[in-house]
Amino acid sequence: MMKRLVLLASAAAMVAIPMQPAVAQDGTTSPDISRRVERIERELRAVQRRVFPGAQDGLFQPEVQPADSAAAPTGINGATPVAELTARVDAIEGQLARLTEQVEQTGFRQREMEAAIARLRTELSGRIDRVEAGAAGGTAGTSNNATVAAVVAPTPSVGATNSVAAPTPTAPRPATPPASTPARPAAAPAANPAATRSTNSATTTATAAANTAERRARVAAIEVPSTGNAAEDAYIYGYRLWEARLYPEAQAQLQKVVDDHGTHRRASYAGNLLGRAFLDNNQPTQAVRAFYDNYRTRPRGERAPDSVYFMGMALIQLNRRSDACQTFNEFNRVYGSTASADLRARVATARGTAGCDS
Repeated sequence: MMKRLVLLASAAAMVAIPMQPAVAQDGTTSPDISRRVERIERELRAVQRRVFPGAQDGLFQPEVQPADSAAAPTGINGATPVAELTARVDAIEGQLARLTEQVEQTGFRQREMEAAIARLRTELSGRIDRVEAGAAGGTAGTSNNATVAAVVAPTPSVGATNSVAAPTPTAPRPATPPASTPARPAAAPAANPAATRSTNSATTTATAAANTAERRARVAAIEVPSTGNAAEDAYIYGYRLWEARLYPEAQAQLQKVVDDHGTHRRASYAGNLLGRAFLDNNQPTQAVRAFYDNYRTRPRGERAPDSVYFMGMALIQLNRRSDACQTFNEFNRVYGSTASADLRARVATARGTAGCDS
C-alpha cells in the first residue's frame, strides 16, 4: 500500500508541473483542472497522514521525481496535453477514491477485531475465575457435606426398633385347643416420618447455632492490639487470628492490611501470611494467587522470598510439579544469594519433593 501511495503522490506532482507550459502555448487557462489537482493533493496529504503518521510534515517524498517541464510534449494549440492531463486526473481521482475506501474499511475491521479480542479476554477471565473457585470449593464442600450428613442422619427411635421384630418359629398346632388363649399384645405404634424429620432439623439448627456461637466467642477472645500504629496493629491482629486457626477471619483481616497499607513494610508480611492462611485452609489455588501477588507487587519486601517458596509448595499440592520447579528456579535466580540459609535449605528439599532437575 505504501508503494502505491508514493506512486500516486508522484503522479500528482508530475501532473501539476507540465500543465503550465501547455496552457501557455495557447494562452488559455484551465481553472477546473487546477482545482481538481489541488483537491487531489489535499486528499493525498490527508491519506498519507492517516497511513504514515510518522512522516515529516505528514508526507513522504515521492520515489519518482517529475520530469523536466521543458521536455513535456505539446500538441497543436495545446489541445492534446490538456486532454491527456484531464484523463490522467480522472484516473488519479478514481484510484484515490478506491484507496480511501480501502483505508476506511481496514480501519473499521481493525476496530471490530480489537473489540472482539477485548470481549474474548473478559469472557476467558470470567471462566477461569469460575473454574478456580469451583475447584477450590470442591474439597471444602465435600467435607461440609459429610459433616452435615453425619449430623442430619436420623437415629432409630425406640418405637421404630420395637415395630420391626425378628420372626419367631411357629409352634406346632396342638390337636386340642387350650382351655384359655392369652391376650394378644397390642402392636407398637409406627414411627412418624414427619416428626423424625422435624426433630433432625431442629437438632441440625441447634448444632449450627452452637458452632456459630462458639466461633464468635473464639474470635472475640483474640486481643486486638492498639499501639497507635495502624498498620502494625492490623497485621498483628491478623497474625493472631491465623495463629488461632481462624483462617477465614484471618484472610479478611490480612487482605485489609494489604489494601489499606500497601506501602508499609508490614504489607509484605500480610501478603505472605494471607497466602499461608489459604494454604492452611486447604485452598491451594487461592494461595498461589496470593503468594504471586505479594511477590509481584513487593519483590523487595521482607517476605517476598518466603512467598516464592510457599507458592512452589502450593503448586506441588495442586500436582503442578513442573510449575513448582520453575518457581523454585525463580527463587534461586532472584534470592539465591540473599535469602536466609534456612529458607534456601527448605527450597532445596522442596525441589527434591517436586522431582526437579539438579
